[in-house]
Formats: sequence, structure tokens, C-alpha cells
Amino acid sequence: MSTCGTPAIIDVDPGIDDAAALFIALTCSRLDTSLVTTVGGSIGVNQATANALKLEAFLGTRALVARGRDLPNSEKRHYMQPTLGPSGLGSWVFADEAWDLFYNVPAKDAICQTAKSAAAKGQRACMICLAPLTNLADALEAYPDLPDILGPVFCMGSTMGTGDTLQRAGRNVAADPASAKAVLASGLDVFLVPVEVAAAVRMSDLDMADIALSGRVGNAVYTMLSGAQSLDGKGKEIADPIAVGLATHPEFFTVVPGELEVEDDGSCGVKIGEEAAHPNCRVATAIDVDAFRAWFKWALERASR
Repeated sequence: MSTCGTPAIIDVDPGIDDAAALFIALTCSRLDTSLVTTVGGSIGVNQATANALKLEAFLGTRALVARGRDLPNSEKRHYMQPTLGPSGLGSWVFADEAWDLFYNVPAKDAICQTAKSAAAKGQRACMICLAPLTNLADALEAYPDLPDILGPVFCMGSTMGTGDTLQRAGRNVAADPASAKAVLASGLDVFLVPVEVAAAVRMSDLDMADIALSGRVGNAVYTMLSGAQSLDGKGKEIADPIAVGLATHPEFFTVVPGELEVEDDGSCGVKIGEEAAHPNCRVATAIDVDAFRAWFKWALERASR
């Protein structure tokens, strides 16, 4: 883990692409990730917490892991899990769990503590949300002054079209729409990676071979991705690392002001330009796919060192 990058909190429901994102975020020199928070989403919160501790044991990093709440609607999780395998991590088996890193306080409290710690040093922690926004919304409810000390929030989710689908990256909004609306209304500096941008980045068979040969971390990611079902047969999607890329390499992206409208049923859509009458976020509308793909492979190789 870096000790000179931007203080960071990573909120996850790992999840294969969450795992790849965590491997990168925990070893990135541009981030100082001291806290991982877990939430129910693609899998239940207890499994998500165990997976985060397994991933840290495998990687040898020392970020604390705080457990949050389960997904409010367990029915939605039913649609999100089949592509991930029984544990959520595909076919890779992580033997050890770093339970000494388990931070036995609610995630909402740990988020505020981490933000306060950074603020005391004259910094603002960023938060990278790769799961439903339940934990951040809970923190905002418990600590109304949190937006005064928390830095930018990078979220994987939403869509540039209309509606949403639980089978794709937009599920993080659809799974807990009330929390998404609370975060958007908070005044935080929210950055979104929509479904369409995530879908632009696919790992071909050649990319997968490169990843497999990049080291022990890359081999683990390769094995997990290989065991997962592709949603449309057009290559492996790696949505969540894109949010880490936006936080650390904004030069890869085109970002514009936007307005994300979220309905109570979870349907949502982003408006940009003149259509965004009341901007409440910033939206990545395009990505340099080649630059991101090269960085992603390099970051996995670096994580193995």
C-alpha cells in the first residue's frame, strides 16, 4: 500500500471485477488506501467481507476492512450473482482470510473516521464506490457534515440511456436507488462511470493471455475472469477497475457535468449538456480504451511485485 498517494476508501461487494479493482487500488502509488468497506450487492455482505479479507491476505496489504449493510432488496441480488460463481470470485480459491484486518465498527462510522483522519492532516480522502451506495448513504445520514471533509466520490454505475439493468454495471444504482439519490443530493463531488463506458472495455483472448502471464495477481484475475460467464459473449468486461482508473488517471477519460435521475424502482438515466438542467455529478462519457487496457495490464503486473 502506498503511503504518499491520495487517502482513499474503497467500497466493494467482491465480486470478480471488484477483486481486480481492489488489487490495483491497494497497490497503486497514487492512492493511499487505508480502508475497505463491504456491502451486500453482487453477493451478501458476510461473503463480501470474507472475500475482501481473502484478497488482502493474498495480496499482503494492510488496509482495514469494515462491514456495512446488506443489500436492501435481496431479490435483486438473485439476478446479480450467477455470473460470479458460488463465492463471487469465480473459480479461484483463496485459502486464507486476514481477519486481523477486520475493523469491528459499522462501515458508516469507519468512513467518517477515515475522512476525519485525512482532514486532520489537511487532506481529503476520496472514495471509490464499486457497489450499491448503501454504505455512503448511511454515513451521510449519520454524519451530515461528511460532505465538508470527504473528497471526490468515484462510482461505478448508471446509464447514458434510459432504464437500467441488474445484469450490467448500472446495477449499483438500481440495486439501492434510495441510497443513490441520497448521495447525489448530498453535494459531494460525484463522478460516474456509466454502463456504456464500462462496456467499451473488453478483454480479448490475447489480453487474457497477457494478464495470465503478468504475475501471481494477474494469474488470479485471469482464473477468476475465465470462470465467469460473459454477459453477451463479446469478451470479458472489467467494469470496476475503470472507476479506479478514473480516480487515478483522469487523462484517460472525457468527463462532463451531468444530471443523474434515479427513480424509486431503480430505473435511471444520465443527462448531459443542455439537457442537464440541475447537474448533480460528473460523467465519464468516453474512455481511451487502448490507454486504459495498457494501464490495467501494467497495474496487475505491478501488484504482483
